[in-house]
Amino acid sequence: MTVWNALTVSQYDDLDVKTKLAESTSSPLKLDDLKSAIAGAPTVSVPGPTGLTHAMMKTFDAMTMIWETGQIPKWRKRRWLCPKANTDPTTATLEDLRPICLIETKRKFWLGILVGRIILVWESEQVLVGGQCGFRQGRSCEGPVVNALEETRKLVWKAMDRPGTS
Repeated sequence: MTVWNALTVSQYDDLDVKTKLAESTSSPLKLDDLKSAIAGAPTVSVPGPTGLTHAMMKTFDAMTMIWETGQIPKWRKRRWLCPKANTDPTTATLEDLRPICLIETKRKFWLGILVGRIILVWESEQVLVGGQCGFRQGRSCEGPVVNALEETRKLVWKAMDRPGTS
């Protein structure tokens, strides 16, 4: 296997991965999943449209009450659609804006649980190549970037036929 393939070609069974993803994302979410996600969340967070933060979720057991009654208040389904400028906001025109949807804190937890399940399948089935470090738990891009810069420096020195190529 070449270095390029090791960095760019993942080795996995497509059908098996699709099956495992379908199973993991279609299995019902449990109250314990939610409680675990809330417990592991950072205390400092940006609130959703209702103003509810992670810290408030940790102290207020509203999700348990909703879970047990099966009733979701209408106001909890609201979301904000906010324009975000791709350029300097003071000079942005309508063409420079893109929509950002702010979701309620509880939805962030639900989404996090589902994304976590997907990532578990990706990691266990080695869907992502070993060279992919960004956005993966326990990995940093710093080391691979420094390594790439050093290898580039060596190649440049070698191409220039100068000392210091080792």
